[in-house]
Amino acid sequence: MAQTRPATPAAGVIALILLGGAVATGAAAIMMFGLLHQSDVLFSFRRSTGYYVLSCALVGFFTAAGVLLTRPRGPLAPIAAAVAAFVALYAGIRIGVLVHELPGGLPG
Repeated sequence: MAQTRPATPAAGVIALILLGGAVATGAAAIMMFGLLHQSDVLFSFRRSTGYYVLSCALVGFFTAAGVLLTRPRGPLAPIAAAVAAFVALYAGIRIGVLVHELPGGLPG
């Protein structure tokens, strides 16, 4: 079957994976801040495994969204996206904890 468009250059694929990873890191940080925030809203859900699974799914989606827009050559792009999603989840959790533990808290 003939390709309708040429493959995306590797630099473009990597750039979109990194952009998606940055967005996913922010999403993971927000999810972790929401987990640690003291409120009664959805308290039991925020402490459940389902909340962590939702966080993992969001991070994976945002990281892989860039790969879906491209036409990568070979299996390296999805593998790199999976590694980037793992790093984004780890960094997002750490950033969310740090933001929650800021002295004085956030305004509001």
